[in-house]
Amino acid sequence: MSRPPGASFASCVDAVHAARTRSQIERQFAARALPRLIEAGVGEESTLQVSLQFATLEGKVTVEGDLSGLVELTCQRCMQPVAVPVDESFRVVIVGDDSATPEEYGGYEPIAVDATQLDLRWLTEEQALLALPLVPMHRPAECPVTSAVEVVERVIPEDTSPRQQPFGNLRDLLRKR
Repeated sequence: MSRPPGASFASCVDAVHAARTRSQIERQFAARALPRLIEAGVGEESTLQVSLQFATLEGKVTVEGDLSGLVELTCQRCMQPVAVPVDESFRVVIVGDDSATPEEYGGYEPIAVDATQLDLRWLTEEQALLALPLVPMHRPAECPVTSAVEVVERVIPEDTSPRQQPFGNLRDLLRKR
């Protein structure tokens, strides 16, 4: 796979050379430089740090990484900004085709990219997208909507009258036939 559109040479590394020398690379990226994160709803002021350790496995380049940061998303309860911590570890192996499975490489997730021009920005963005919560929300005690619901529940007691079950005895009627 060639370098993704818009990738700069400054964010690209020769992963083959980095693996031979067992290099460790650390980078920090602003969310505004990661357009797919912006599309996913991450605030432009968010930042992510990534630490990458390069090695080889059965002649393939491997990358073990740690991704951390604080991203701003929209709480799906109250629709207000919520700061979501990102703290993920990942393990990828660079392969030549898309048909490889993690089982083939001892738990490393295969990615099909050009190992001589690995775009660190793309890899960081890819891993960050996987780390984002599906439904970002404040903790219940911190969310304005949750607090309002608790107040309403205290003011309006729950209906405790017996519920009607129109088909409650249908099973008994069918057994009698």
